[in-house]
Amino acid sequence: MSKIRKSAKMKQCLARIPNCCNYRDETTCHGHLNGAGVGIKHNDILGARVCSSCHAVIDALPKSNMVADLEQARKLLYFYEAIYRTQMELVDEGLIIIK
Repeated sequence: MSKIRKSAKMKQCLARIPNCCNYRDETTCHGHLNGAGVGIKHNDILGARVCSSCHAVIDALPKSNMVADLEQARKLLYFYEAIYRTQMELVDEGLIIIK
């Protein structure tokens, strides 16, 4: 397991999808963006610290990231924002270094 994935343990959910998030730090993991291929995860840089409930919602979105309706688009947007927030935390923690 990578340092980035390990770093998500006991951190707050950064997706905080309304009416979905359980706000329980003990369930947080580093969830990955869908669409890399069957059985393949995107690079950790395209992931976010998400609780188990938000992770389940993100995993249920279409694998192509082509959303079918406005509600799916909103959920995907929350995840993209979580990726940004996660990247900023990883920079602050020294796990992503920008030269």
